[in-house]
Amino acid sequence: MITVPAYYGVAEREALVVAARKASLSVQRLINEPTAAALVHAVRVPKPGARSW
Repeated sequence: MITVPAYYGVAEREALVVAARKASLSVQRLINEPTAAALVHAVRVPKPGARSW
């Protein structure tokens, strides 16, 4: 999974995938940076009342 700026268009995304493959990276999905930040926040922020081990 690779994050890309939200303003990247189709051409930039395709160029990024090509560059990643040339670098021997396996690209399964591209996600926008704001989406990635929201996912990390959802995973890292404890729910109210949840135990912190």
